[in-house]
Amino acid sequence: MAEERIGMNQDSLEGAQQSMEDRGSLSGSSAEQAGDSTCDARYNVARKFGCYNHRRYSRPWGAVVSLGDGGLCYDFTGVWLGDSDNGGEVVIRGVGANAIVAFGQKDNRNPKYTENEWYRVLPGGDLEHVTRAKARAWLL
Repeated sequence: MAEERIGMNQDSLEGAQQSMEDRGSLSGSSAEQAGDSTCDARYNVARKFGCYNHRRYSRPWGAVVSLGDGGLCYDFTGVWLGDSDNGGEVVIRGVGANAIVAFGQKDNRNPKYTENEWYRVLPGGDLEHVTRAKARAWLL
């Protein structure tokens, strides 16, 4: 169902940005630096999804996860670049190092097969797969 690629190198990042600008969804620099420190850096992160049956599965999504009042909050800022026949990727722009992000896809037929994978953004823009328990501890 889903094929995965973690992080983005500069060439694929520029290609994704160009594709987003062509669609009119997003614009801006590919990696925004707020200062010299990698803690201030902003990254574009992506996860690749394969083709899927659009009647059974939702469009893939991406979100930045944060701690809110009473629990975890998903900020669904990911942009799906693709279609159900050819697959594509979800790109989340402007994420800081050590942020927690989630990617997933809902299974409308059987919700127990719904995907919801969590990652920590490492300095440099790569993603590290983490469990929910680790992510919650990291957010506290």
